Amino acid sequence: MIALVNLLMYKQYRGHKTKSNTAKLNGTHAILGMDMAAFSTLSDEDQMIAIQKLYVWTRQALRGEGISQSNYRWSPAGDGGYLTFISHKACELAIDVAFAILKKSENSSWMPTDRKEGMRLRFGLNLGMIEEGEELGGHKNVWGLGINRTARIVAIAAPSQILVSRAYFDEYIAPKHKNKKKFDFREPYSRTVKHGDQVEVINITYKGMGLDNQEATANRWYIVGHLWKKTIEDYKMLIEDAMRSGSPLAALAASKFLINLGEQKPVRQLCKRISQFSTDEPDVDYPKRYHKFFSSIPNDLLYQIVEEAEPYHYEKGDLICSRGDESKSTFFLVSGIIKVEGLPGGKILVKNPEDEIFGEFGLWINNIKRTATLRADDSCLLLSISNIKFQNKLDDCPTLKELTQAIIKSRIIENLRRSSILFPEETLAADKDNFKSSREGENVDKEIQGIFTSAECKKYQQNETLYLTSNVYILFNGEVKIYPSEEEFLITADGTITPNQVIGIVSDNGNIDGYEAKVMKESVLISFSTENLKNLQKKHTCIAEHWDSLYGRRCGEIARYKAKRQSDRGEKNEGVGEENP
Repeated sequence: MIALVNLLMYKQYRGHKTKSNTAKLNGTHAILGMDMAAFSTLSDEDQMIAIQKLYVWTRQALRGEGISQSNYRWSPAGDGGYLTFISHKACELAIDVAFAILKKSENSSWMPTDRKEGMRLRFGLNLGMIEEGEELGGHKNVWGLGINRTARIVAIAAPSQILVSRAYFDEYIAPKHKNKKKFDFREPYSRTVKHGDQVEVINITYKGMGLDNQEATANRWYIVGHLWKKTIEDYKMLIEDAMRSGSPLAALAASKFLINLGEQKPVRQLCKRISQFSTDEPDVDYPKRYHKFFSSIPNDLLYQIVEEAEPYHYEKGDLICSRGDESKSTFFLVSGIIKVEGLPGGKILVKNPEDEIFGEFGLWINNIKRTATLRADDSCLLLSISNIKFQNKLDDCPTLKELTQAIIKSRIIENLRRSSILFPEETLAADKDNFKSSREGENVDKEIQGIFTSAECKKYQQNETLYLTSNVYILFNGEVKIYPSEEEFLITADGTITPNQVIGIVSDNGNIDGYEAKVMKESVLISFSTENLKNLQKKHTCIAEHWDSLYGRRCGEIARYKAKRQSDRGEKNEGVGEENP
């Protein structure tokens, strides 16, 4: 609709070009900006009529002040536009044009449908730098800082108000006022507008037109309430848009801001449209949507989770969390891209909103540290939920607790697969060159995938026994003690995956880790079948050789450990000998 409005005004003002207005403008000029309050609430038909009326009022005002077409340029802008005045005399009369347009609008008999009053205009008058150039279609238009600042003055004006910049006032109104005392005004005041730009503005009235100084003072901060109301409406529309487009997480993020603004009803309605447990049909215009995580939560509990969540915005390159940090919260990625650094194998992985959840290990594993560094790869919005508060919600919802643990276990197994410590990609890639057919290579991939598909991620309690003849284990977090042939050996892990954390190494050289292991404190381990691994080793030499290298690595670890123990015991004995000669 705005495009049609622009086209209408564009044709009306550009349709009759003259030789006199073809000269290119460049320099300081007076710019009068105007728009219509509550224009977007009008019907399509009323919007077109309103624009036509504004055109008529503006043309009449210009003619009434004796300003010819060669002395101004018009730049349409949706529900209004900008008049750039050319000559000194035209710039001086810009304020008179503003009041003439305002008077005509207030005296108009036209009334929009379902309105109790006519259109209310607001104006900003500024003196600033502009430049005229050619736009699409070969016509000329005006750009520059002067236009931008005028737009910002219009944005802070109240309906029926004319705000004038200090620059225009000092140049054109103050000298005239000394002679004729034509306008009524007060001292200028400063406002901060878009991008932190500071402007000094003055409220101007003339013969009862515009806002008098008392009204202007009373309405100076009307934008606070107006913006609050507009923001609420915008977030409601965002919820509807996100749900219609199948993005319930984005809708929940928008609803979080509504809660902060004191709007609970639309958020509760949204939770009912996402939760699979709700049978209510709230009075909303968007469909139900499924989310793999949030739909498994009863709607009242979902509302509480949204209430507890905290939004965080990051720009490109900003650090979200570092590997080794305390895992205090879980993140849901609403928009943008996150770079995950410090993954197994030194890889960097980029995650988009489809992956959605980050830092969730702390919901299942006590006292775990961050296992990777998260950094914004562009502008990002995240919802963060305290793990302590989240865990309390999980206890109230067994379905959600089970789902959360399944997501965490799946992510841990995926981290193991990505680490290549079991089946190194480089070795397999080199070995595939010797395969007789591409199908043989595909079969290897399927067999390896089968290992990970059947893998189990499980939490073990202190003093539990691991049987190394039937399963190979990879310690993800915690402590496990193995019993090699001569001496016990402690293996620890903090949420990372390295070759040192394999327990029950399978090799033709023997069972170096012994036949049983003992869990020393609560630990998380991934396990898979020893028999399946042996079968793969028999079929593919490269896999057998890789596990032989793991065997050799463990031999070195145990040897260094024994040497250190012997050294420690020697130092102790030496000390005892000194005390007891």
